Formats: sequence, C-alpha cells, structure tokens
Amino acid sequence: MSSWFGYGIAEAEKMGYRVIDLQGDGATYDNLVDALNTYKFSALFLGGHGSANIFTGQDGQTIFQACTNDQVLSGNIAYYLSCFVGIELGPSNVKKGLVSFLGYNVDFRFMVDNSYAIDKDPFAEPFRDIVVEVIVRILRGESMQNVWLGGIAKCDELIAKVHDRPEPQWSDVISFLEHDKNGFVALGNKEAYVLSPSPTMVGGAGASIVPIISGALLVFLGAR
Repeated sequence: MSSWFGYGIAEAEKMGYRVIDLQGDGATYDNLVDALNTYKFSALFLGGHGSANIFTGQDGQTIFQACTNDQVLSGNIAYYLSCFVGIELGPSNVKKGLVSFLGYNVDFRFMVDNSYAIDKDPFAEPFRDIVVEVIVRILRGESMQNVWLGGIAKCDELIAKVHDRPEPQWSDVISFLEHDKNGFVALGNKEAYVLSPSPTMVGGAGASIVPIISGALLVFLGAR
C-alpha cells in the first residue's frame, strides 16, 4: 500500500502541496501528534491495520482508539485506508471534532499476485486506482460528498472494465471491489473540501464553508 500512497504523494507534489511523510518506522503516535501540533494540514491520509474502534501504526502500535485519544484530529479531513474503522472510530473522530471522515466499515479487501512486481500487478491495479482516485479528488478540492461518490463510481467503472476477462482471478477481483465499494463511507461534513495550494484559490468562496488552510498534507502508513 505504500506504493499506492506514493502515487498520491506524487500527484500532491505536482499540485504544489507540501507533504509530511510518516511511513514505516516514522509511523508512530508521537510522530503523528508532533506533526499535528507543528502544521495545519489540508488533509490526512492514514494507512494501517484497523478494527471497529482502533487504528494502528508501525509494529501494531495503537495510534487512535475511539473515545480515548482521537481528539487530536480535530479540525482536519482524513481518509483512512484501514479495515473496519468506519464502524466506531470514524464516528468518534467526528464527534471529537474531525471535520470529515472517509474510510471503510468493512475489511478492505484487495488482491495481489506475487509473481508480478508490485507496480506491475494487474490484479492489484484496480484497488490502487481506487485509492489514488479518492486521494486525487480530495487534492483537487472536491467536496467530501463528491469524493465519496467518485470513489463509488470508480469501483463501478473498474468492475465493468474487467468483467469479461477470462482468468478466474478476475471474479475475485470483482467480488472484492463490490465489497469495498459497499463498505466505503463518508461521515461528518460532506460539503467540506480542501483548498488548493494555488494562491488563486486561497480565500475563495469555499473558504467560508470549512476553515481549512491549504498547502500541507500528512501521509501516515504503518507496516501491514
């Protein structure tokens, strides 16, 4: 999944965002809190193991637990690439002040074929494309409602694209895509959006909807 986030990071940097990248050994609670205290982020992209009420980072360290320490996310927009966190942790995040939550209330399923290099795997590609679609829509400043709808539409597009492929693995890919689509949820302020780093966008009409300062992104990815 780090390579999937890597595509998102590349797009963000093209758009002029400053990216604070906490992956691998850097994906700890202390580093995350330090970054949140140091920067005002446009959006947070969080990847790691999850359960209904817990999100973990490197080596299984608990990063957030519902109703315990998730108030540190107050004022942010977050996309979690993590299993089940939309059940309890997402609603808790929003209750504690997270502006908008995007994530999954099911286990996030995807397929890999280890006979391919990770960036050449045709069976993993559809799942990567959905993650990148969500990230790029957030970066472009679409409302969270439109980001969510765009993620759903991308799933449908990819299902249609691979529907007639003869290899038996594609039936599993389609099943997993349907599963992830049905578990993808948006919580909190669905009209909120990220402001582009472009000076022409800062202070535009959307600024009154949700007070989010543009220009910096946090990418957090623990070992899976």
